[in-house]
Amino acid sequence: MYRDSAPNSEPGDEIVWQGVMEPGDVMHIPRGFWHQATRDDQGDGYSLHATFGIVKRVGVNWLAWLTDQARTQKLFRCDLDRWNSVGQWEGQQQLLAKAVAEMAAKLTPQGFLDARERERPAARHVPATGLFGKPAAVVCVTDFEPVIQQHRDTVDVLAAGKKLTFAGKAYPALTLLLSGHPVDICDTAEKTGVDVEQLAEILLKEELCTELTPALSSAYTGLVTIATS
Repeated sequence: MYRDSAPNSEPGDEIVWQGVMEPGDVMHIPRGFWHQATRDDQGDGYSLHATFGIVKRVGVNWLAWLTDQARTQKLFRCDLDRWNSVGQWEGQQQLLAKAVAEMAAKLTPQGFLDARERERPAARHVPATGLFGKPAAVVCVTDFEPVIQQHRDTVDVLAAGKKLTFAGKAYPALTLLLSGHPVDICDTAEKTGVDVEQLAEILLKEELCTELTPALSSAYTGLVTIATS
């Protein structure tokens, strides 16, 4: 864990499994287990294995988020009155403990995960910024699927720490543009009857989408069933 209280820096003596993996094999190693990979022999040629670390949120992450939310309350921004009388000190402690309990009941771990998905900024992508003309296709690049909320006359998009509001008629085009699949602007405009070029321009400017270059398109080909390069 990041900033672990007791880092696990030494492997144990027990060997849970050892053996030979064949090309195409996948192994899942749970949290807290050591692993060591090596070649079976030292002959000619190469041996390659890739390790993907999947970091899941834990209770400490939720508590850190609660701390950030507490900054909005005046009670948590007041000085700790350590030099007051015992009774005054205990009174402040009780107020703080009560407020923490109320926050923990209201701001649940699920709320933390939902907020993280809405607020996490997209990874950096270098935009073409019109150097090669208007983009013909775009793709959504947020780490998590944007939240699209339909209202009576408007549509809200919540993603990457931003809230964008569009006219209600933009909903069909937005669901395609923010689907995570490569989207052709002309084809989508024809299907939806919406000015998709203008929508794409806004999403590019707000960095929810990026222009689909030939190099980026090749990464989707064969991985997304409806994608073409």
